[in-house]
Amino acid sequence: MNATPKPVNYTRCKSRERKLDIVKKMLKRREIISFMAATTATSILGCFRQQSTSTELTTPTPKATPNPETLTSQTTTLTQAPRCIVTPRQTPGPYFLDERLNRSDVISTQAGVPLILTLRVFDVNGSQCVPVSDAVVDIWHCNALGVYSGVQDSYQNLNTSAENFLRGYQLTDENGTVQFRTIYPGCYPGRAVHIHFQVRTSPTSNQGREFSSQLYFDDSLTEQVFNRQPYASKRSQLVKNPQDGLYRSSGKQLTLELSQAESGFVSTFDVGLRG
Repeated sequence: MNATPKPVNYTRCKSRERKLDIVKKMLKRREIISFMAATTATSILGCFRQQSTSTELTTPTPKATPNPETLTSQTTTLTQAPRCIVTPRQTPGPYFLDERLNRSDVISTQAGVPLILTLRVFDVNGSQCVPVSDAVVDIWHCNALGVYSGVQDSYQNLNTSAENFLRGYQLTDENGTVQFRTIYPGCYPGRAVHIHFQVRTSPTSNQGREFSSQLYFDDSLTEQVFNRQPYASKRSQLVKNPQDGLYRSSGKQLTLELSQAESGFVSTFDVGLRG
């Protein structure tokens, strides 16, 4: 802080909310935390703690990030230089449906830990990356219980053919960027936690390209997520990355780096197409 605020006597405040409001007016959020760590005004600290009862997950390398509820495509971290590396291709799997669901929020009614996923699509030409605009980017993945929408699954004896949760596409902007609001995926027998994605450039032209792959998650973070409901009910079928054959082929290059926000996670991944 540039200046230390004058001491204020909070011992006679009539309500905890009044105390918190006064502090908020004097200090920014980060300054509140710093102030409470250094001050002996324990009554203020008690008021603040009772205002928050949420339990945050701990990422391997937590970073300060905005609340996912306020994120938009304009807040994507485009200032970071893209990784000019060709992204490994992986199978799209059996559950891709070309339903043309043009939407950034694919959650529908699904419960789970919120995830804001930003994909940046580039053509890789040597050491140069050129953003790919107007490409169709689809994502799809299972819900917290390991179930895909839009399919008849005889193995799990489920029929979700009338539903379309956790599916959708966006068109890349001039920076090659799309953003989706989704949830941390669940799992099902035989596969590690993952998200499918597909990029189609000029999908109505014979000159267009099609690229499919999958995104993975750090096992230690997945363990934390699966301590929560509704994930915990399927914890017994959780497969770790090294046990997944597709992950072993190129999964390390496809693993998301997640940052923790107040109510979930955010992540940005660069998709490098061979130019």
